[in-house]
Amino acid sequence: MARNKVKKYEWFKYEIDKDNPKIAIWTFTRPKSLNTIPPYNLLPELREAAWTDDGTQVVIIKGEGRAFGAGYGYEGSEELNKAIPTWEKLPVGWGASGKAPMMGDPNTPFDAHISDYLNTYALNYWRTFWEQENKFFIAQVQGFCIAGSLELALHSDVTYASEDAWFGYPVTRIEGSLCSPLWYYCMGPKKVMEMMCTGGLINAADAYQWGMVNKVFPTYADLDKGVKRLAKAVSLMTPRAIFNMKMQRRVLYMEMGYYSGAHIMGILGGVLHNNTTPEAREYFNLMIEKGPRAAYDFVNAPFAWFDEEWKKARAKPIDTKQQKNKRK
Repeated sequence: MARNKVKKYEWFKYEIDKDNPKIAIWTFTRPKSLNTIPPYNLLPELREAAWTDDGTQVVIIKGEGRAFGAGYGYEGSEELNKAIPTWEKLPVGWGASGKAPMMGDPNTPFDAHISDYLNTYALNYWRTFWEQENKFFIAQVQGFCIAGSLELALHSDVTYASEDAWFGYPVTRIEGSLCSPLWYYCMGPKKVMEMMCTGGLINAADAYQWGMVNKVFPTYADLDKGVKRLAKAVSLMTPRAIFNMKMQRRVLYMEMGYYSGAHIMGILGGVLHNNTTPEAREYFNLMIEKGPRAAYDFVNAPFAWFDEEWKKARAKPIDTKQQKNKRK
């Protein structure tokens, strides 16, 4: 492996641990928007960083501020207008039909949504974290971990969370399609249906029981300490050991239908984004013009009575020795 070729990225902070050159730290530095993921910009950078031969064996992924991430989005129309490239300069996958697909834009051609949604997300970007078999990815989650940010956490090799973490996909309340079949493998079909057909959030304790999280820590300081401890242990493994385990998992899930499932989910996602509802169009407009808080407030308003339960819920005691009732 090459030795620690550190590149400066525009959409996230990339560092090498000063005490262990085998550990990289990726930090999302967009706390104003709760670390939303700008899909046309951050996803290509994450994939590039994942495949960079930098001498590291472990990657810690975390968010600055009070959230791991609030899903896909930009901080407003000004940032979007500066960030989105012309279709000729779109990253691999997007623009395959010759036009940049804008979700919520009824004038975007049907084939643009299908081809571009299909060639991104699970089938292009998120699967990187499984297919890059020379690196072990750890998601360090605090606060909100929603939608696309949760897709990232699920595709990491291990996910640790603090007790104040909340998980969910509220945009399904107006429309939406999951980007990866990994949800069903981690949680089981009944839990997936319960979460996605209500749009509600679950706390870290329930996420642990549902199989989305490996371990829960009482405070962020404990979480940080636990992640560093895990990263150090994995960095001591031989590269071949990491490679073998990740290859074994990928081949197994390939045989179980991961790639064919991701393919059909990409098609369904494109169909949904082409047949955009008025509610979805308003959500996209709010996300662009006013940011994620206004967009999610709009989505969640009719469900205020339903959300009271999870808002008042306290984290349940965690049995760190046994994972009772955990779905595999």
